[in-house]
Amino acid sequence: MTNKKTTTKLFFITISIYLAAFLLDVAQLFDFTISGFNLVRDILAIFGSVFLLITFIQWSLDISTYDKIKYIFYSILFIFAINYFYPFYVNQAGQKNTGVIFSLSSLVSLILLMFVLALIRELIFVQRKRGTNRNFNLLFSLFIFYSYFSQSKNFTLDFKIQPSLNINLPDWANIVYMVLTIVMVYLIVINSFRTQWVKFLNKNEKIKTLFLNVFVLTLLILLIIKGETIVSEYSLIVGNLFSICTIFLTIYFSFSILVILLHLPTAGVYDRKVRELSSLHDLSRHILGVFDINKVIQIITDQTISVAEANYSWLVIKNLSSKHFELVAYKNLPATLIETYSDNPTNELTEWVATNKSALKIDRISKHDLTSGSNVWRHRSGSLLGIPLISNDEVMGILFAVKSDEYGFLPGDEALLTMFANNATVAIENANLVKRSLDQEKYEQELKIAHEAQRKLLPHTMPEIKFLQIDAACKTANEVGGDYYDFFLYDNSKLGIIIGDVSGKGAEAAFYMAEVKGVFESLGSTSTSPKELLINTNKILYNTLDSKTFVSALFGTFDFKKHTFTFCRAGHCPLLYWSANENEVYLVEPAGLALGLDGGMNFNSILKEEKIKFHSNDIFVFITDGINEARNAHNEEFEEQRICDIVFENQKENATAIKNVILEKIENFVGDQKQHDDLTMVVIKVV
Repeated sequence: MTNKKTTTKLFFITISIYLAAFLLDVAQLFDFTISGFNLVRDILAIFGSVFLLITFIQWSLDISTYDKIKYIFYSILFIFAINYFYPFYVNQAGQKNTGVIFSLSSLVSLILLMFVLALIRELIFVQRKRGTNRNFNLLFSLFIFYSYFSQSKNFTLDFKIQPSLNINLPDWANIVYMVLTIVMVYLIVINSFRTQWVKFLNKNEKIKTLFLNVFVLTLLILLIIKGETIVSEYSLIVGNLFSICTIFLTIYFSFSILVILLHLPTAGVYDRKVRELSSLHDLSRHILGVFDINKVIQIITDQTISVAEANYSWLVIKNLSSKHFELVAYKNLPATLIETYSDNPTNELTEWVATNKSALKIDRISKHDLTSGSNVWRHRSGSLLGIPLISNDEVMGILFAVKSDEYGFLPGDEALLTMFANNATVAIENANLVKRSLDQEKYEQELKIAHEAQRKLLPHTMPEIKFLQIDAACKTANEVGGDYYDFFLYDNSKLGIIIGDVSGKGAEAAFYMAEVKGVFESLGSTSTSPKELLINTNKILYNTLDSKTFVSALFGTFDFKKHTFTFCRAGHCPLLYWSANENEVYLVEPAGLALGLDGGMNFNSILKEEKIKFHSNDIFVFITDGINEARNAHNEEFEEQRICDIVFENQKENATAIKNVILEKIENFVGDQKQHDDLTMVVIKVV
């Protein structure tokens, strides 16, 4: 409400300033002039532009990126029309560039240009850095300076100072002006590089934006080629501001077009990943609460078509009595294959997957050893992917997908369908569990399945890094939570670590945990920037998680060459950092919202990145809220301070010993109280 009131006040101040400038023009038409008329009017117009820019910035905060581009296009088109067609009308009518319409046209052109500049500022501020605000404000200040201290009407930078204000300046002022002009050009280039907004557009939006930007750039170039504009005829000072802003926009849109062209080849891949992860989420959403085994298996085969973009799929499940595989569900499966697999579902394909307990990928069905000898496959072209559904280290089923194109499955399809199969396994086990029993045995078995699913999603071994001692623990509660941690080894010089907690309990939290793991594995394997990874992850999860679910997370990277740990915290517990050099424990808590709560610019702007310079014997402790919120019989929480004290007292111990002491202290603190949340932590000590 306060921001809205402030914006309204700024708007009325701006309108008042422009109205005053316009009234001065009207007064001159009636030969009512005052001393310094032009100077007063120009000062009002420039100040009005400053207030107008601030007002438009407030208004443009909630506009989507693609809509900003459209508004820029419409505004530039209108500016172009005013500056091209109004002079044509004046010349045809044999009139001069004077009068009310001329004054209004000039001021409207300036107003629209400030609107465009405000939208450009918001684009520049996407994934802003520490100096972004300073660079833009300094650039606009130099624009104002240039507008007063240049008399070039034709979109050029005149280094020779010719003050419009009739001020006598010393000779060295020309040198100062030249330096400031060079700085202005440098800042124009720096701000033009700020095009991070491009990567947040989908492929369709990128293509549309490319055409709009080319059109805008063409209009801007035509304005520059034209030279004099009605704004420069209206006022030299205002015309200078119009000219330099137009030059900046021309350079910025040239850069943005190049960036879009560079992103277009990979835009389809990014969109495909988003669609795949959305399909993965759809599976979780559809089968949550569905305990009819027939419905579950049909959903699995239906969603396989969407996830893998396959032509047909089928699912075979092992009969617990006969120990043979049976065809239980299929989608778009040809009649000959239905007949074959209904009579004898156990064949070379199923036997190979069941024996090896790993995925089977066939790029050319008609040429592969497992299929070329089969009558139903030897004359079929295409590619095949078979994924085992593993439970308790046994293959309980196999999910098959076929594409009609040879080499149709991309390198990432196998990993994606494997994650899909893991979710399907949990869903099938849940359905079978409900089908077998609705009593306490069913409840305990469900927890076991959820625990098992959670265990499978966590790393089985710790990364072996010669620079670090690493150990972790995840002690699950009676009600399964959504705690998660993982590591990403980029090369011998960098290690990424993620720890997170999905809101909620039970099977639903386990399913969402699997989805979150899929997102981080997909994006974390290529991105070493903590802020960029969390922003991209939030964009995906905001569109897939339900409104009641969110994820707290902390992601960071150890750089062993620079000896730095860089991390971001998305609404997660603070990082506990022991500095051996300073003999001090710190709770490092940079700002950040939880993932999935906000999909707009609030998340991106609030998220802060922190960097720690580490040394030998430094200790890092990553926890979830189950650690610090563990309660005793008096309903007291364990709290972070106790963890700090434990680390301080055991600073000379290795990572495993520190982890064990923390768990032991928590166990003694809680006593006989029931554990309501997972106890998850990762301890890292620098060697």
